[in-house]
Amino acid sequence: MSSFVPRTEFVYKQAATWFPGHMLGALKAMREQMNDIDLVIEARDARLPVSSRNPLLEEAVGARPRLIVYNKKDLAGDALDEKMIRSYQPRQKVMFTHSKNTNNMKQVIRFIKEVAKDIDRPIGTRALVVGMPNVGKSTILNALRHAGVRKGKAARTGNMPGVTRKVAGSVKILEDPVVFLIDTPGVMIPFVPNPLTMLKLALAGCIKQDVISSVTIVDYLLFHLNRQPTPPYVEFFKMKEPTNDVDTFINHVAKHSGRLLAGGVPDVENTALHLIDRYREGKFGVMVLDDQDADAWKRRIEEEEGVMSRGQQQKVIKAEWKAKRENKYVAKYGKKP
Repeated sequence: MSSFVPRTEFVYKQAATWFPGHMLGALKAMREQMNDIDLVIEARDARLPVSSRNPLLEEAVGARPRLIVYNKKDLAGDALDEKMIRSYQPRQKVMFTHSKNTNNMKQVIRFIKEVAKDIDRPIGTRALVVGMPNVGKSTILNALRHAGVRKGKAARTGNMPGVTRKVAGSVKILEDPVVFLIDTPGVMIPFVPNPLTMLKLALAGCIKQDVISSVTIVDYLLFHLNRQPTPPYVEFFKMKEPTNDVDTFINHVAKHSGRLLAGGVPDVENTALHLIDRYREGKFGVMVLDDQDADAWKRRIEEEEGVMSRGQQQKVIKAEWKAKRENKYVAKYGKKP
């Protein structure tokens, strides 16, 4: 193992987008409701403290009081620099949570209760939970409901992005003062200017599985695992030494775990998905995928400034929808509509 030299950088330049139609509808519904909202809870992924910020949500929220919750901190571990992350947006209240940690959720409930008492709305305070897909919004809602009123699951959850597809009704999470929380669909950015950011989001499960090749995602995972002093997969899968070659890695794991096709050929796709799932479950240990220094945050903001305006984004999305409808028509009738 002493002779192994891990890669110092990961080069990925393939642009990818994922912005299904329900997200545009969700953004519109959020903006329409915002006048009745007293507090916005923005969920982000602690493994992606920079990449899981969505400027479209910041725009939709406007000047509303906001709590930023970096969820899944149990999967980020001690590498998470909470002090640095708080410095990114010093005027915002920032908390770090693991939704299954009761104490974490009680801390969030205490903050919401303080805000609600200051607002003192006779009909109850209304809060909205927003964020990118699969950062744990619905899970946070359920955990806050349990911590606040000791009631069970109210929002459907899942490990894949896109489980919540429309703005839901309100759920009571506090009795005194009364607070209602509204779940919303995860919203991506129509165009992510940095391909590597999209790859990080894919590894964390924030975008649909087939947008980026599963082998490419595993290659990026391998890059991060090899940055650890002792890559954990070597012992897990009984490898002689670490490797920078993703094909070698996947083929070995396929044979070790019995994921083989006819004739003993490694089932590459099945094995790649298995490795991605193990990472998301924390089986390879904890890690933060983003750089966390102040320059990383600054670079992210500069990238966002190059993103198309909302009007331009909607034009692109509508053009894509039109093209898809035309393609379906041509496939069915053999001519353009």
